[in-house]
Amino acid sequence: MTRLSTEEEKRRALLEQSLKDLQANDPEKLLKQLTLQAGRVRILIGHLKGIESALGEKAVTDMFSLRADGRRKAEEAKRLREATFPKGLLAGTGGDQWKVLWDSARQFSEQQAYPGKAFPVVDDRAAMAVRKRIGHVKNEWQAVDKLFRDGHQDQYEKEAKNLYGLLREAWERGLEEVLLGGVVERYRPGVQTQQIIAIADITEEDCKAVEKGMAKCSAWLRGHDQSAAALAPVPKPAELTADIEELDNWVKAINKRRGK
Repeated sequence: MTRLSTEEEKRRALLEQSLKDLQANDPEKLLKQLTLQAGRVRILIGHLKGIESALGEKAVTDMFSLRADGRRKAEEAKRLREATFPKGLLAGTGGDQWKVLWDSARQFSEQQAYPGKAFPVVDDRAAMAVRKRIGHVKNEWQAVDKLFRDGHQDQYEKEAKNLYGLLREAWERGLEEVLLGGVVERYRPGVQTQQIIAIADITEEDCKAVEKGMAKCSAWLRGHDQSAAALAPVPKPAELTADIEELDNWVKAINKRRGK
């Protein structure tokens, strides 16, 4: 009986193994396995590209640039804070809790108190010079006088009291700007000591005029204690305009005396 050679035995064994592999592997199953492996390889490639992009030269340069820009902005914010909130203010002003309070006030102002107006809402009269204030009060007096002449007594009394409030503000401004010559002003931390010599001529009459004018305005200013004038009628337009002229003449007299 003829026997297979060693080489033929190897070829037979290889053919048998190939046959077993073909019989064991399902082509569809093999395709799914290969597809899954290919997907994993693509995900790995994308992940490696992301790492390369994040750690690349451009990314590192951009990161250091952002870091430097952040430090610069922090220094600018610190300087701005020091300029906006000088020493002498309450501790914590400009801090985190202060910012929460500021944001709450801003929302209340914009959404409820003063819709449509930028926060903080500042009355333009705050920066108005005393001469302009007097002119503004005189203009308002004309409208108030018309209410009186037309017989609208209730509306007149309301607006007349408001006008006395404006006149009081004008007296306050006159005290700072005219009598004190700007040496001392509200909301300004410093005192202009170089200008003190200019107010050395202040007289007792100057001060009494301020006291008298402020007292008259306060008697009729809405919200102030009016017990002394509770039973008295609201001043008529003639008396109101006379009170306005008293302030106007007081300002003119002091400015004339000082050569202004």
